[in-house]
Amino acid sequence: MFIFDYQGYGRSEGEPTEQGTYLDARAALEYVVARPGTDPKKIVYFGRSLGAAVAVELATEEPPSGMVLISPFSSLEEMGRLAFPHLPVGWILKGRYDSMSRISRIHTPLLIIHGDQDQTVPIEQGRTLYTAANEPKFFCQLTIAGHNDTYLNGGSAYWDALEGFVKAGKKRSP
Repeated sequence: MFIFDYQGYGRSEGEPTEQGTYLDARAALEYVVARPGTDPKKIVYFGRSLGAAVAVELATEEPPSGMVLISPFSSLEEMGRLAFPHLPVGWILKGRYDSMSRISRIHTPLLIIHGDQDQTVPIEQGRTLYTAANEPKFFCQLTIAGHNDTYLNGGSAYWDALEGFVKAGKKRSP
């Protein structure tokens, strides 16, 4: 398992930008692949919220053996329209994070987990992305889970979905 912060997030320095997050993800992948004992064919991308959009973009260039997206959105522009329906958000936004335009190019097993009480990214966003994705794909709706508490309020359903996805991947790999 390897966890990292994008530039400008967490304890990382710099200014956050869409292209910067993509570059950071590529650098993280290069680091992981270069580590002794790492099998590149067994890497699973895990992205939550904004990180889900970054994982989707990375998967179009460097396909993983599987991908888990927690509380993903279809695009930043669509999220802006939901939040501000009367504003021309497309002209205002500096980034796109357009997972919807990329997801159909990905042909890797996918698990999307989304809380039905998510007030930040409505569950419909996750469902929209799921519908556009290629098989094999799995959707796990967590009852009473919001945006930042999927692993807490989702309880065993969250952990069972992750475990089932990883075990299924082991059966698919040579």
